[in-house]
Amino acid sequence: AKHMGRLLKISTRRLGPPPGRDMGAGVLLDLGIHDLDLVQWTSGATIVSPIAHFVSRVVSDRDDLAIVPGAMTSGALFQTESSWVSPTKERSIELVFTSGTVSLNLLSGEVAVTEQVGREIEWEAVRDFFGAGRAKSLVYGVKTVEPLVAQHRAMCHAVSTKNWSHLPGIGESIDLIRLIEGLYKNSRLRDGVS
Repeated sequence: AKHMGRLLKISTRRLGPPPGRDMGAGVLLDLGIHDLDLVQWTSGATIVSPIAHFVSRVVSDRDDLAIVPGAMTSGALFQTESSWVSPTKERSIELVFTSGTVSLNLLSGEVAVTEQVGREIEWEAVRDFFGAGRAKSLVYGVKTVEPLVAQHRAMCHAVSTKNWSHLPGIGESIDLIRLIEGLYKNSRLRDGVS
């Protein structure tokens, strides 16, 4: 994706129905933490100015929907959406670059790459409706592995080989927990919208 220019924005969605049991935490800590980690890992930058908006006490006694927008040290923007109130499961990420986008469906393994093409649309009525530029899109299929299975395999490999170098460090995990604690602290949870 480097040939598509500078990264401008990352958007993630991790939605699904209620878990059906007390998770001991809200949706941001249960699901959103994975996307906050994914945003930083994908961009190679650190989240610096997040805020959080919550909808709470819809299906649990905690936050059930969380939207976290913010900026990163690279100057790119991000937004994560985590929800237990969606009737369908969705796991996706979209990266917007100066000259294209990459959209990943993390459930199906579909990757869509759309790039701007230098030719301008000549027919004025079409250009007025669709915009001045042209784009080309390619859709790829990537083999997916259930994330929990991959996580367990990686942990078993680390334990059996005593090689922990390919796993995230404890510092990264602590930083994510602190980030989420700060988001909760700076937001007042209440019934409905906070």
